[in-house]
Amino acid sequence: MRLEEAILINLYTSKDIWDRYFSLIEEDFFISSTYRQIFNLIHMYWTDVYKGSEENKLSSIRELAIIELQDNQTSLNNIFRVLEKISTKSISPDTEALFTKALMNWRTRRVLTKAIEDLSSNKLDIDYFYSEVEKLVSIKDVEEEEEISPHECVEEILQEENTGSRYTTGLTRVDELLEGGLWAGEIGMVLGPSFRGKTWALIHLGAAALSAKIPVIHFTLEISRRRVAIRYFQSLLERTRKAIRADTMDSGKAIRDLNLPPWSIKDYSASPANTSQIDRDVREFIARTGVTPLVIIDYGDLVTPVSKQGVGNEYISLGKVIEELRRIANKYSTGVWTASQTNRLSYDKVLIGMAEVADSIKKIQTADVIITLNQNMEEHKNLLMRWYIDKARERELEEKEVRLIAKAAFQKFEDGI
Repeated sequence: MRLEEAILINLYTSKDIWDRYFSLIEEDFFISSTYRQIFNLIHMYWTDVYKGSEENKLSSIRELAIIELQDNQTSLNNIFRVLEKISTKSISPDTEALFTKALMNWRTRRVLTKAIEDLSSNKLDIDYFYSEVEKLVSIKDVEEEEEISPHECVEEILQEENTGSRYTTGLTRVDELLEGGLWAGEIGMVLGPSFRGKTWALIHLGAAALSAKIPVIHFTLEISRRRVAIRYFQSLLERTRKAIRADTMDSGKAIRDLNLPPWSIKDYSASPANTSQIDRDVREFIARTGVTPLVIIDYGDLVTPVSKQGVGNEYISLGKVIEELRRIANKYSTGVWTASQTNRLSYDKVLIGMAEVADSIKKIQTADVIITLNQNMEEHKNLLMRWYIDKARERELEEKEVRLIAKAAFQKFEDGI
């Protein structure tokens, strides 16, 4: 029996098992696209639709498959065939116990995933695999932390508050007003109307972090990876796109000479990304590099939420996305910068506030830091822009507006007068 099928059988058969393990397993655990689709359908069944009712479960999941499958990447026939298979099987107590222990540990889950690949290509004997996993789960890598009341560790909490990670904006006055920049566990949002420079601002923030030796993972949902990379090169080298293209060898050498920290650009411009995919990519970046990156998402309005509970329209969906991105920031103790559209009335305003956000007000309620991009015609001609810090956590700023030099040709901003 395939290990993936064994896991699906447990999740499908018992709500108790689902309740225990669903938060430990993610879609990308499964190698097969069919099994990933079935996992999502079981997820929908238990959590959103029938609330655990056992009646006609197989036919209900079949109906969900027909409704949810919106492309031809996974065959409906394959899904139905596997569903028939797992609905008529059970799993032995010994095997269930093995997976109980294995799924409780992230490192073990990675071993399981690799083993599934090996089993698929007949490289690994199943009995040998079981014995190796038994050895792995018997080793306690990290002592469990004893739960301590907050009042017993006041100093540690305050020390972390004062010295936790800060992600510079690369702008002196903005960093001062934000007490060092975006903090770990926070989500920052750049607001502006169309063509005001939201992507430009996010590129600047990512490049500023890289220049400060902070790792970065940049998600692009609107323009291609190549174009994003060129914009980063413009900002990092302070060269125009034309100059970079004119001498690619010299530009390449100049980038390598900067000795930048690990960074990555994830391209979802051709197909939509959800927050689960973003979580997976961040996790894989950390596993591959050993460091936690600042997360840049261009931009949040194009991301889809994982949780469909209560999501009946776009307004609610956009609010869910920001909530789920905030959870990613907390999960990995990192900062997340994203951008969002303002409404049409904001385009001609002298000063845009967060109240002009388009669609869901939940976005600005969830974000920790909100910066709006402001520029009139005169400022546009003189290469100037104003960043207005309309939200800085719970603090009320006496000064909110920062005047900046807008270097569009270099995809960056500099401190102004």
